[in-house]
Amino acid sequence: MEKKVTINGREFTAREPAGYEVDRFIVEFLDDNMQPIREKIPEANVALIKMVFGLSEEEIKQLPNSVYRKLTEEAGNFIVGMNEDEQKK
Repeated sequence: MEKKVTINGREFTAREPAGYEVDRFIVEFLDDNMQPIREKIPEANVALIKMVFGLSEEEIKQLPNSVYRKLTEEAGNFIVGMNEDEQKK
């Protein structure tokens, strides 16, 4: 599953991460209630963008704040959409 996202004229491609990537993200950044661990939110946002859009940390650091926020939102929505699709199967 892929999804193209255009933000400020730049196109990004979201890709479905491997299961182990999602599992590692959950273990590292979410608590037992599947809520973000507050202290790790900035680090989790970067990891989420890396996992879904395949950008390096350096590329993420160079993004304008508005693009960074939008990519974080889009990545989260993409993961939620993936989970909803799997639950329907």
